[in-house]
Order: sequence, then C-alpha cells, then structure tokens
Amino acid sequence: MSFEIKGSREISIPEVKRILEKRMDEGDVSDVVIRTYEYVRRFAKCDEEKIEELRGFLEERGFNEKTIAMLLSICPTTIEELRSLLVFEDKTYDTNVLNEIVETIKKYIISEK
Repeated sequence: MSFEIKGSREISIPEVKRILEKRMDEGDVSDVVIRTYEYVRRFAKCDEEKIEELRGFLEERGFNEKTIAMLLSICPTTIEELRSLLVFEDKTYDTNVLNEIVETIKKYIISEK
C-alpha cells in the first residue's frame, strides 16, 4: 500500500483518533492503523466530537498551531501546566486569561474510561 501526502498541519491526539476511526470505518484495518488507534484511544483526553469547537476557542485566543495541538492533546487542568505548554508562543498571557483557558479546557475533558 502506498500513501500520498496531501498536506500537513499540527493535530492533536483526539483529532488523530477521529481520523483513524474514519479510516477504520472505510475498511482500513491495517496493523499500523489498529495499533495507532489503540494508543490514541488510551491517551485522548478531550471529546473528539467537540474538538473543533475547542480548537476554535484556542485559535480565537491567538495561539499557534503547535501550541493548540499540544493543548488539545494534553488538556492542562492548572495554570502551571498551561504555562509550561506555552513555550512556542511569542507573548505572555495574563493570569485571568490563563484561568479562562484552563476552565474552558476542563469542560471538554472526557471522564475516565
């Protein structure tokens, strides 16, 4: 099987999960797809059905693609965790803004399986 790269962008673990689910629904049940799906299923913290909504919220706050992918994958629940993920940002954020971001992310975290 050969693959063609059509483009690239930074994506999060929940977005990878959604893509792999679509591929599996289309009949791609290769060993690589299944193993990768099992991995991302285990580590996805955000609801992949609502991930675009959360991505839009973070884009509105001016975060770059790399930071957004990290935030959607890790889902920080404290301001300290969030600050440690802002290494690719060119600006600093007020504590009130960081608190708003953390509280919004918490609304999208799925409960433990």
